[in-house]
Amino acid sequence: MRTRYSLTIPPVSSPEIPPSDGSSPFLDLPDDIKRDVFFRLPLKAALALGQTNKSTLCFFREQAVALNLAKHLLTFVAQGQEAGARKILEEHPDLLFKNSQVTDCSGRHFSYISPFQYALWVGDADMLKMMQSAIEALPKGKEQALSQMKELETKGVSYDYTDAGGIEKQEKASRCYNNNLLKNAYQTYLANCKHWVETGDWIALRNCWFEKIGGAQRMLPAWQRQAFCQSYPFVPLPTDEQFGQPLERTFQLLDSSGHFPRAMRLKFMPLVPELRETWGWRVNRSRELAVTAQLDWEMYDRVCEVRAQQVEEFKYSLGERPQSKPA
Repeated sequence: MRTRYSLTIPPVSSPEIPPSDGSSPFLDLPDDIKRDVFFRLPLKAALALGQTNKSTLCFFREQAVALNLAKHLLTFVAQGQEAGARKILEEHPDLLFKNSQVTDCSGRHFSYISPFQYALWVGDADMLKMMQSAIEALPKGKEQALSQMKELETKGVSYDYTDAGGIEKQEKASRCYNNNLLKNAYQTYLANCKHWVETGDWIALRNCWFEKIGGAQRMLPAWQRQAFCQSYPFVPLPTDEQFGQPLERTFQLLDSSGHFPRAMRLKFMPLVPELRETWGWRVNRSRELAVTAQLDWEMYDRVCEVRAQQVEEFKYSLGERPQSKPA
């Protein structure tokens, strides 16, 4: 469901707004710091600050549209909605580097991150390529992009999330999404599947399939979920050229209300794309599950490598100098 943001801003002439008394510590701050304060605050807090007096309200009204658009843009990027993000950037390229708050499709809440940094953090190569025109449209676009890239690589970004048991946690600063979460879950399943079948330990097999693999899939960023649901089969393994093609950003799952089947939401459930009936998830027999896990592990490992290479090429195009130029 698309997140909607709205503010009811009173007119400057509203009797509830105190008149300006000529002295305001906030208004004395440089404009870039004032804008940064508004973008860091939750919407209600920003509105409360804006109503301090008529002068602050005038300033807030100027920032309100940009504030809402920035949140919409960040939400589009986090949800993998490339078309929606492109539409905003075509008219407001400067919002690409505006920091705001967002909760992505995996429930991670970032309190202060820009659309550009989020796309970098998850490694969404297609989204970054789309952002190239916005970067070039800004007078100092490349300088801003390089600055935010350096900030992400040196400081990382933190986020809050709720784990499978409903416990709120905070992830310490990281420079990028950890693809090994799902890779390790597949490898654990593949390494133990035969033993579990031979010993009849169906509980261990089922738990690994649904909780480890399914749980790791719940943490996937939007573009990786979309990569699982492309129209091509996994057999034979697609070529690097196929994996490098622009993603089909829209897809239909068996349960149209969310990314995971409703009945299995608490147990987790590996993604079940309706578009891939032949090579989709089969949960009837353990042998088929092992084959499916092997195929999907190979696919996931390869698509991550191909997309990571595309991200490095994007960075190089901006002027970042890696140790060696991407092939």
